[in-house]
Amino acid sequence: MLNLIMEGGALRMDHPYDLPNINTGVDLLNFFEKAKKFIDDKNDSAVKIDGVNVSFKVVGDEDKQFAVDRGSLKEIDISGITMDRVDQRFPEGHGMRPAIKTLLTILNSAINDTEPELKKFGMWDDPSKFLNTEYVAGTTNVTAYDDNFFAIHGLNQFYEKTAKSGPSKDNYRPGLERPMVFDPKKKQMVPISNKSREIPYDPAVMNRLVKKLQPYAKEYGFEVYSSVPASKKEDLNIDFSDVLSQPFTVKLSDDREITKPLGDWLKEANIPRFRTVKLANGKKTHALHRQLYLNILGAETPLPECSAMKF
Repeated sequence: MLNLIMEGGALRMDHPYDLPNINTGVDLLNFFEKAKKFIDDKNDSAVKIDGVNVSFKVVGDEDKQFAVDRGSLKEIDISGITMDRVDQRFPEGHGMRPAIKTLLTILNSAINDTEPELKKFGMWDDPSKFLNTEYVAGTTNVTAYDDNFFAIHGLNQFYEKTAKSGPSKDNYRPGLERPMVFDPKKKQMVPISNKSREIPYDPAVMNRLVKKLQPYAKEYGFEVYSSVPASKKEDLNIDFSDVLSQPFTVKLSDDREITKPLGDWLKEANIPRFRTVKLANGKKTHALHRQLYLNILGAETPLPECSAMKF
């Protein structure tokens, strides 16, 4: 089953370890074996991009321009984070600030050329509809890519919502009527929690949009894609045994570390979900946080023995 996570205004594909049926390292290994068989059987597949999800919509009455929308009930998101408001939404030093400015520049430069496609999508006069995109600028998350690029995953539309409390309690987000779903814990129907849903669009129109954006993006060192299909190379045998046999060292303290094959670590591992880990330097972080992964990978930061992580 495809599982999606809300990030920004849209849904992104889960990492394998996010899936509700992946609870141990053995589950993770089984997942990759199933993925191997899926590709071996020549099923349609797509690359999961390790980037940052961003929603781009069109705003303005006479002077149309692109804006970012993070999907919150803040006024700046509802009305749109235009180029002149990026610094208001993302504080100095925020990693998204420079990339968002570049992407808005690319999209705005091409807006006259892409107007026919944006109208076909129904975005031109309806800011509740947006392009669900993901961008990579260098090593945005964990994976390093050769090029800077952004991918347009599809066309989404926000659900309507009104803030019920807090400083933005009067803010209203227009959009689709929010459907009701049954909550087994409350034993009653409740509004769906998703911020948006994907809506139908013509793939040919998306391909035209991407093609028109490409020369503008190249001027700023970016590539543009829609879906990135994946297939196995001919005569390639997918085999994880070499990687799983590689030694992996975890530094527990300045004078203690454990080294064993990656596969052995996985056989003993449990997925920590949303648990917090305390590092030896006293700082706390999410158990699946990128920086924690890098610290363990490089054996730079000793990890204390604690109930949150068992070795």
